Amino acid sequence: MTLSFFARFFPVTVLAAFPMLAFAQAGSTSETVVFLFYGLIGFFGAASVIVFLWGFILYLVRIGTERREEGIHIMEWAIGLIITVIVLIGILRYVQS
Repeated sequence: MTLSFFARFFPVTVLAAFPMLAFAQAGSTSETVVFLFYGLIGFFGAASVIVFLWGFILYLVRIGTERREEGIHIMEWAIGLIITVIVLIGILRYVQS
């Protein structure tokens, strides 16, 4: 896979993932912005859960060694990200209402 493959494939992926960007759905600008924020929040929420699980796996694999602190550190950062995502969802819902 070369960079040119990704350069050609990326716009198609973005337009397929976000139909509003392809103008497939008619809506106001505020609806489009809210849709994009929810998409970004969902992406970061999923990424933070994956990071937490990775830290937990590192912690379990390294039990009995001195390097298990790295797993704990990763889990601490992931919990901070999860809390941030939850707060952003609350703020976005408050602004919408």
